[in-house]
This record gives sequence, C-alpha cells and structure tokens, in this order.
Amino acid sequence: MTLENLHRYDDIIDLPHHRSTKHRHMSNLERAVQFMPFAALKGYDERVREVSSTPCTRIALADDERETLNDRLVEVIGQLESHPYASITYFQPEGGRNAGEYMTAEGAVRGFDQMRRVIVMEDGTRIALVNIVDIRC
Repeated sequence: MTLENLHRYDDIIDLPHHRSTKHRHMSNLERAVQFMPFAALKGYDERVREVSSTPCTRIALADDERETLNDRLVEVIGQLESHPYASITYFQPEGGRNAGEYMTAEGAVRGFDQMRRVIVMEDGTRIALVNIVDIRC
C-alpha cells in the first residue's frame, strides 16, 4: 500500500454522515431484516417434513383387545342419547391401506352411522369402526 492510497480520502473522512431528507432513517432491526435468509425453494421445508415423517403401519389387535374394544363401543353406542364424552384413538390411512398415522379424537359422541359403520363426533369427525384401536370413556 502506498502513501498516496493512505491519504486518498483525507478530505472527506471528517465530514458528517449523510442523512437523507427524502427517506427516514432505518433502525438496526430494519437494516438486519434486509439480510435475513429467504426461502429460495418454495415448499422445500414442507416436503422435507413430509418425507421425514414416515407413516406408521397398522397394528393388529389381539383377540382380547378386540373384545374389550367391542365392549366399550357397545357401551358408548348405548349412551348416544346423552352424547357421552369419549377419547377415541384410531388409525388414519394415508395412501396405502396399511400405512398412515394414529390419531385421537376427544369430545362428545354425536351419533353412529350403522349403514357406513362410522362413529360421528360432535365436531363432525367421522371414524370408521375398523380403524378404532382404543376407546376411553
């Protein structure tokens, strides 16, 4: 570096910092936002989450578990007039028949569609009997 380069800006080094009269001064936070990362690939994060969450496989209930489940189901259906509160765990298939996820619906049971073999919850959730794995009253 030459001596000439060192003194190149001596004439302006002590001048006050320019402030625009047209635009208001940005805060440090506003300036930092300009340099924040952005999503260059739209939907990428969602797709990664989709792929990383591997679906569960459907479990088969043992005979005694099926009997207990059936007894609880009969009990809930018998009390439909009073809209019994229940927590129902069921398998929600995704794509393939044996792949999906287990979900739990809680609330009052509003009805039973005997023709379609579906329990109807107060919030409108419809749960097929073949997918139910547990009922808590």
